[in-house]
Formats: sequence, structure tokens, C-alpha cells
Amino acid sequence: MRFLKSYIKLLFLDKPEKEFFYFVKNQLGFLPGKVLYYRKALTHKSVVLKLNDGKILSNERLEFLGDSILDSIISEYLFTRYKDKDEGFLTQMRAKLVNRKALNEIAVSLKLHKYIKTNNIAIDSNNVLGNAFEALVGAIYLDKGYSYTRTFLIQNIITKYYDFRFLESVDTNFKSRLLEYTQKTKKTVSFETREENSNEKGKQVFISVVLVDNKPVCESLGSSKKEAEQNASKMAIKELEI
Repeated sequence: MRFLKSYIKLLFLDKPEKEFFYFVKNQLGFLPGKVLYYRKALTHKSVVLKLNDGKILSNERLEFLGDSILDSIISEYLFTRYKDKDEGFLTQMRAKLVNRKALNEIAVSLKLHKYIKTNNIAIDSNNVLGNAFEALVGAIYLDKGYSYTRTFLIQNIITKYYDFRFLESVDTNFKSRLLEYTQKTKKTVSFETREENSNEKGKQVFISVVLVDNKPVCESLGSSKKEAEQNASKMAIKELEI
């Protein structure tokens, strides 16, 4: 009955809306109930669109919701998968799964970039892709419920796009490794991170300088403060031959 209602609604949609409906169906593998949720998930805050009731259409609130749901589902999945691992291991694995690079790549695999709406913002900057994916998770939750969203993420995202054996063997927390090294060698480490304007309109750039014993070792860029410090830490590890 639900499928029949969805197709009946489809008959009254214009061509762009029909294309979007089939995009959701073909890429996500299910019929959307309320297409507006998914349209909102792929609308960046730079695009000022108002609904008939005056509400602004953007994915910021859905991104907030989807981030929490994604974090919850992945945490539960890791807790169940790794029954004998401690909190530190689970925390690091979760960070590897939900980092911006991974979410951006998943968004591209789902072809979200073809339907994301922005206004003079490059889709491959400012984590627009990863944020849209998180918003999409929020949309699925509102449309289908938690149980459906959990099953969808595990079957279509977590087990499909992640190589757990590889992730288990890779330590991506470079800042943590640098801190451990300086503690063992009785050195001090600090970060001077600042935000600067980019030549590309709408793009934030953070520059982080690593100081060991108050002496600059290296610096690196990132689209967020966390990313800049991680990148700088990675360079420092190579420079210090840790």
C-alpha cells in the first residue's frame, strides 16, 4: 500500500522532481516517503529557499540530526563487532569511519554531488559532501525510522564501503601519536592554529603550526582546525622521524 501511494504521488510530480525521486530510489535502494526530506538534505545553507510556510530550506538541522544518528549506529556496530576491544580502540575505529574524508568519499559514491544545491560554494570544499551525507542520514531517519536507518547503514554503507582489516592496521590519530612521543621524551608540544581567508570564495582554511619545546617544526593546512592539526602532526612525525 505504501509503495502504491508513492507511485501515485509520482504521477503528479514535474520532470525534475520525478528525476530526483528516481535518484533516491536508484541510489539508496528504496522508495522515499517524503521526498522533501531528501531535497532538504541536499540543499546547502548558502542557497536561500523558502517553503510556502516561510521556513528556510537547508540541510543544517538535518546534518545535526544525522551526525548523532550515524555516530550512534556506528558506535553500536563497533561495540558488537569488537567484543574484546577497549574503549580507546573503539574510539579510534569510530574516528576512522566518520572522519570527513571518508564521509566525502561515500557521498561521491552515492552520487550526491549531482544533486547538491549550493550558491557559489564549491561542492568539493568545506566538507559540503560529507555534511550532505550526514543530512541524508537524518532524512532517512525522519522518513523511515531508526530501525530502518540502522539496517540501511549497516548493509549499504558500513559493510560496503569500509575495509575493516585495513582500518584496524592504520593509526590515523597522528596528534595522539605526537603527544605520546613528546610525553615519553619529556618534551612539550603545542599548536598554533589560525583561520585565514582563501582565494576560493566561501572556503575556510585553517593553518596549524606544530611547536616542540616552543620551536616551530612544521605547518599544514586543513578545512577545519582539527584537520589542520592532524595534518601538521602527521608532518611533524615524519620530520622528527618518530
